[in-house]
Amino acid sequence: AQQARMVCLGRHPTGRALAGEDHPGHGHTCGDCQLHYIRQFAGRYHKCKMIPATSGPASDIRVRWLACDQWEPEEGTSE
Repeated sequence: AQQARMVCLGRHPTGRALAGEDHPGHGHTCGDCQLHYIRQFAGRYHKCKMIPATSGPASDIRVRWLACDQWEPEEGTSE
């Protein structure tokens, strides 16, 4: 719910700005960003290197979220 409110306000769910039309991340998602990583415990938890990792859901991200202004192409891809 909080994430949806942020998007309605034109912000990324983490509070950063969404990637603008002139940003290389425009049209991409958190899931195809170099800053995305997975922490494996009893389950798989998607995290962002730009957010301090907690041991709970506060620092979890969704791979389908639209990219923020910190989006970077994954290594080995040309963007």
